[in-house]
Amino acid sequence: MYCIGTASDAKSAIRRQESWNELKRLSQ
Repeated sequence: MYCIGTASDAKSAIRRQESWNELKRLSQ
């Protein structure tokens, strides 16, 4: 787990994770 300081950081991390999941899905 990572300690995230601000809500904007959390949103950025979630968006990055979602983008990565989408890339993996498309590459299959």
